[in-house]
Amino acid sequence: MKFFLFAAFLLCGITLVSAQVTYATDSPHEKTDSNPYSHFYKLPAQPNGKTGVIKGKDTIIPPKYDIIYKFENRGYFVQKGDKMGYFGKDGEEIIPVKYDSLIPFKTINYYTYSIKTKNKGLYGLMNIHGIEYLKAEYKDILGFNTAKQYAVYDKKGNLTIISESGKNKKLNPDKIIFYENALVLYQGGKVGFFTNDTFTGYQYDIIKNGISKIPTPLPDAPKETISYINTKLEYPIAIQNGKVGLLNLQGEVLIPFKYNGITKHNNNDYFTYKDNNLLGIYFRKTNTYIPAKYQKIQQKGQDNFIVSENGKYGVLDYKTGAELIPSKYKRITIYGSKSNPIYEVKINHKYGFIDANGKMILEPEYDAISKIYGARGIPSSTYITKKDSLHGLFDIYKGKLMPVKYLYIGSFANKYLMACTPAPNRKYGLFNYDGTTVLDTEYDNIYEKRDSHYKNYKFKKDGLYGFIDTNGKVTIPAQYTHVTTTPTINHDIIYPEGVKNHYQTISTKNGKNGVINRFTNTIPIPAEYDTIVAKLEDTDNNEVYFVAKHEKYYGIIDDANKIIVPFKYDTLDLYLNEEYQSFDKADITFAASKKGKFGILNLNEKEILPFKYEYISKVSAKNLFKVRENGAYNLYKNNVRVTTTGYDEISEFEGSKALAFKNNKMVEIDLTGKVLTQPVPMQPHQGFTSMYAMKKAFYDAMETNTEEAFRDLAKKMAPSPHLMYFFKHKTSRIQQHISYLNYENIEEEYYQILIKIRGLIWSYDYDKRNLLDTEDYTIIENGIETNTRTNSHTYDNKKYVEKFLRNSLKINGYWISSYFFRF
Repeated sequence: MKFFLFAAFLLCGITLVSAQVTYATDSPHEKTDSNPYSHFYKLPAQPNGKTGVIKGKDTIIPPKYDIIYKFENRGYFVQKGDKMGYFGKDGEEIIPVKYDSLIPFKTINYYTYSIKTKNKGLYGLMNIHGIEYLKAEYKDILGFNTAKQYAVYDKKGNLTIISESGKNKKLNPDKIIFYENALVLYQGGKVGFFTNDTFTGYQYDIIKNGISKIPTPLPDAPKETISYINTKLEYPIAIQNGKVGLLNLQGEVLIPFKYNGITKHNNNDYFTYKDNNLLGIYFRKTNTYIPAKYQKIQQKGQDNFIVSENGKYGVLDYKTGAELIPSKYKRITIYGSKSNPIYEVKINHKYGFIDANGKMILEPEYDAISKIYGARGIPSSTYITKKDSLHGLFDIYKGKLMPVKYLYIGSFANKYLMACTPAPNRKYGLFNYDGTTVLDTEYDNIYEKRDSHYKNYKFKKDGLYGFIDTNGKVTIPAQYTHVTTTPTINHDIIYPEGVKNHYQTISTKNGKNGVINRFTNTIPIPAEYDTIVAKLEDTDNNEVYFVAKHEKYYGIIDDANKIIVPFKYDTLDLYLNEEYQSFDKADITFAASKKGKFGILNLNEKEILPFKYEYISKVSAKNLFKVRENGAYNLYKNNVRVTTTGYDEISEFEGSKALAFKNNKMVEIDLTGKVLTQPVPMQPHQGFTSMYAMKKAFYDAMETNTEEAFRDLAKKMAPSPHLMYFFKHKTSRIQQHISYLNYENIEEEYYQILIKIRGLIWSYDYDKRNLLDTEDYTIIENGIETNTRTNSHTYDNKKYVEKFLRNSLKINGYWISSYFFRF
């Protein structure tokens, strides 16, 4: 037997053994409605029919019992013969094995068990630690609560209430609701409550913790004889003769029974009562009543009451009900902290502030009072005040910070406030959150930085641009007519999320240009050049090169203004060299011209192809050039001729393929110049190689306002068979759409749209310069190049201009409008 127990212990950790039991009404653990142990684990028996418990290596309950039930993780009910007992989880005896029955008993607190004992046909009550609550002298025990109030049947079968002090109360209820601290008793359709040896008598229709509205009809008594509500009955609210009143636990009436509803608030500190459609307040601690004269009473936490009387709002003290603000305002809103609330009041369509003591701190003479949104770190007590279309700054604790004289006040860079004076001057300035001046309102505009790495902000003053540092100090005076992001060598501006555009071109009144580094707030290249054309960056080696024009000639300088390629060329283009990666200067090759002849150079100014050709342009980043000689183009790889056919035009390469045109026909060629397809009718596209060039042509055509200008613009902005030949392979959906394009119809539609824009928009209120001043950035998504903007999304909110130019497409080096997809 010992071996069997030890083996079972190894397998289970605890050996549990039990005999089979048949439940019947005369069994020691009888329960007529159900088995009280059905949800407990009945332990298996040893071969001799006895049961015990081993824990670890120790026998904590010897195997001498007929039945053992594991009582959750609390202990064990044991049965030996016709007697039962109870042992703790470590095997200690808590209730000796001498009772006819032990029944686990839950009442008001679901997680608290007691044990109902039975001896000689009578019941008692113990807790699971063996402490006796009631002796075994009752015919049955129905329930009890945490206040030790019990409902029992005595030996004669009378339903009896036993109070906290142990006194028997023969109250003969029909139904009982147990609260944690009280009993609500029903008899003959009436209700009373019992607590602290006190019974109110059966005189009420309903007793609950809250009755905000008298129910119609009144609810019936509970169906169950015994029911439980797991909370305290604190300040009973009752209905008597169709009216609601408030009682304390001694049964004393606090609010008389003459109201339509009573609702408790704030941990029973106060109660609102309803008289017909009006509300009053009862303060429990001070036994104070505020008459029922308000349509609304609003309060949260420790805030004062906002009340509405005859459609007007006022404020009452939350402790005493004393009037702080008379009920004369159209609206009242709470601001500030709980310890120091401030009230925004509205009267006669004007707004002001009143403090917690009812003192007017800002007269209600303002059209609006509003928060400042987007200003990180600004005190929550600071507000913008508006009066007669002008704005000021007010702090509810510090008072007026800025006078009401600005057309606009708003957040700037999450660090300052920017304010603007009204027309006709409309000047901007910067202010700290406390209203002190950082920059006087003497600027045409102040611009937030687009990149978090920028160490300065751009401003405009008297039509010229300058820069301030992030502390608001002017570091570069206003002396530049334009500040624009320097294009890359591919003629456009790469979107800021992909590339850090920290170099910008600065232009002076005398037409000279330089470069500012926005990351360092310095000017590495002074404004002494005719044009800054483009930049080329070697990000791995931290080298930057600029194509510039000086005294009519082009050259290349670095970001220290050192000349890399001398200024002696009529044209020079770094187009289609690899950007934003490590490179050797010898590998950067480009076309240039002087004295009317073209050649090829590298960044060391080594001549790759002599200057004797009619025209040269790079068509692939693989150092492939189209070179025109004797009126025909051939393909060169640097100084090596690849083709000999002589074409009228050669397009840029898209990957490994380009189009070559001759006699109004087209063929595909590869990087070696090999012809891949049979000739088909097609002409090369003529158009714009930069987004800015397309916008400038749009602007010029609108200003010229001639049919010839609009026809030429429409042709260049419209798709062509050349461009669609490359574009159709992007997606199957695009390919299907393109197969139905009528290019002549698209040109005509574009022409009509341009005429419409000129007549409806351009001649009237459109800010024309916005089109050119708004910088378009190139983004590439899924192989498709298009444009976007970081500001002025719609080019000054003119939908026709915006729809015609937004989401333009760059295909094979040319920009076109994508508006044809709408047709």
